[in-house]
Amino acid sequence: MKFYYSEKFKKLFRKLPGTIKNRFEKQFKLMEKDIRHPSLHVKKMQGNADIWEARINEQYRFTFITFNWQSETVIFRVIGKHDEALNNP
Repeated sequence: MKFYYSEKFKKLFRKLPGTIKNRFEKQFKLMEKDIRHPSLHVKKMQGNADIWEARINEQYRFTFITFNWQSETVIFRVIGKHDEALNNP
C-alpha cells in the first residue's frame, strides 16, 4: 500500500504536539498492516462520498481518501483536533 500526504496535512502535522505526532506514527503502523484495524475507528464521513476519518486518540483525528479497500493508495488529507479536522476534511 502506498501512502501520500496532502500539503495541508503536512502543514498541520508540523504544528502538532510531539505526543500526538508519536501517537499518529503508532496509528499509521497499524494502518499499514490493516487499514480497518479496530484501534483506528475508521468510518466514512457523513456527507463526503470519498473521505474517511480515523482516530489518533479521543481528541485528535485524521482524514484520508482511498478509492476502494483493495486500493494500493491512501491519501492523507487533514489532521488535528476532532472538530477542526472533521469540519474541514
